[in-house]
Amino acid sequence: MVNLSYIVDKWKLSSQDMWEDKNVIGVSENSKKVNENFIFVAIEGDNATGYRYIPEALKRGAVAIVGEKDLPLDISREVKKYGVPYFKSNEPRRFLAELAHLIAGEPTNNITIIGITGTNGKTTITYMVENILREAGIKVGRFGTLGYKLEDEYIEAIHTTPFAEDLVELFLRAKRKRISHIVMEVSSHSLAQHRVAGIKFDVCGFTNLTQDHLDFHKTMEDYLKAKLKLFEMTANSGGVGIVNISDTYARFFLSVPGLKFFT
Repeated sequence: MVNLSYIVDKWKLSSQDMWEDKNVIGVSENSKKVNENFIFVAIEGDNATGYRYIPEALKRGAVAIVGEKDLPLDISREVKKYGVPYFKSNEPRRFLAELAHLIAGEPTNNITIIGITGTNGKTTITYMVENILREAGIKVGRFGTLGYKLEDEYIEAIHTTPFAEDLVELFLRAKRKRISHIVMEVSSHSLAQHRVAGIKFDVCGFTNLTQDHLDFHKTMEDYLKAKLKLFEMTANSGGVGIVNISDTYARFFLSVPGLKFFT
């Protein structure tokens, strides 16, 4: 449980509405998952806008709405009718992920998180690392394209890297199972969309970079920037970087400050 005033101050949210401080027990971008004392985050998607789901979130008990743009007039009237404040955030996806981790008690703080990124080879490496750790007697989980595995529990994968709320739930399951290490594929989409914001990465690995996903990233420069975010996040945790030095783009990853590197 977190006070709304703390959230507004920590993430520098802005609002033109009058609002009172309330306890917040959850956050979601899915209006169907909203319950009493939740914050609903209206995310702009590729095929739909989160603003259209605000009325449902209000009916289900949302105490605040967060989005990036001004609300359409009809939605704004609906929000005011419920007396719920609307806050603007420059990065609502990042806000959603970081707040979800905070409310959950920062579950990755006590788990060693190993993130693998690159165009090819992520799945193979996560399997290798998982097996090495298991042979060493370590309780390990693995998240990736072929599913999410928590010891003897297997969950089918919808995305290589789950969305923020789903990731938090997976980490909480891992804690309940006393899993100490998780190795996960970290896709460029998840990095660009801040799905992995709030995770404390201890180790990051880079395999290679080739032309792929340019329908989403548009340019190789943007694709590279997305991949580098994993190394920057790990540097913020004082972690370790492992780089395939034979790849043309290796030098960009090795230039990220604050990491101890192995090649």
